[in-house]
Amino acid sequence: MVGTNLAETTWLDSECTAGVFAGTEVHGSEMRRVVFHQCKFDSVNLRATSLKDVAFVDCLLRDVDFSGANPADVSFPGSALDRAAVR
Repeated sequence: MVGTNLAETTWLDSECTAGVFAGTEVHGSEMRRVVFHQCKFDSVNLRATSLKDVAFVDCLLRDVDFSGANPADVSFPGSALDRAAVR
């Protein structure tokens, strides 16, 4: 998903495997019980996103913006975070 606009979307009981998100807008979205497996996130905007029971498993998150996000039970097992913004 390159340059895709997913702003203000709702993700529920979802799983994504080996996906690439580059320049993707996901700000203001709600994610609940979502798992990302072996995904690559590059310059993804997750500002003001509600994240509940979300797991990033064996993912690469580079220049991801979590500013103003509302995380609850978010985990990153085996993942690498590079220059993530969490203001």
